[in-house]
Amino acid sequence: MTLDPERLVAHRGWPSRYPENTLAGFQAAIKAGARNLEFDVQLTRDQVPMVIHDQTTKRTGTGEHDLFELGGQEARSLCVGEPKRFADRYADSTISTLADVVAMLDSFSGRVFVEIKRASILRFGKDRCIDAILALTSMLGSRAIIISFDSAAVSMAQKKGAEKTGWVISTFNKETLGIADDLQPDYVFVKRSRIDHQELPTGVDWRWVVYDVSTLQQAQELFDRGVDLVETDFIGEFLSPGDRDSD
Repeated sequence: MTLDPERLVAHRGWPSRYPENTLAGFQAAIKAGARNLEFDVQLTRDQVPMVIHDQTTKRTGTGEHDLFELGGQEARSLCVGEPKRFADRYADSTISTLADVVAMLDSFSGRVFVEIKRASILRFGKDRCIDAILALTSMLGSRAIIISFDSAAVSMAQKKGAEKTGWVISTFNKETLGIADDLQPDYVFVKRSRIDHQELPTGVDWRWVVYDVSTLQQAQELFDRGVDLVETDFIGEFLSPGDRDSD
């Protein structure tokens, strides 16, 4: 089974093979043929946007360091090579600033989905988070899509000039779809398990992105149901099916 690379989103890079949200993972995903990347952003104490999912390094690093208590220079020296999964193979993988990642993506022509994490929104406020992130992602132009679980943050990003946005929904129901209709993001993200046995509405003004997709069969079934893009931890395996069983 072969899938269109334009319809696949590399979730946090290529985390089935590389530490998540790292330059090593992003570069490997692009080399494997990824046309769309997604990653997460948290802010440090001095509001430097860093590419990392969690507020702390407990899960992906070598100690429990809290970004909200650290400056940007301190944070970028911390290892996030996921030693629990990879031992010391990626011991030199440290937290990247958003500026570093944007610079690395200068020649990348695909879409870049940048998720503003709710923990940072709660700590620093929507204004500061969005201003800090847009100041950097604006260099990517329309390739950058600002996404969040926080619909108010998505709305604010639109008002502050984000060319494209996406909303990640926590539930799939009539109320949520009504909010999406009012918000009018370019993309709506939903977890695969939340739309099991549910019919996706047609004729909407956004594109559907389903995440937590782990097999080619799941991806094809979602495309058959009208999903526009799928997001996966297995981008390289999806693009080279021989590297991994598809069932």
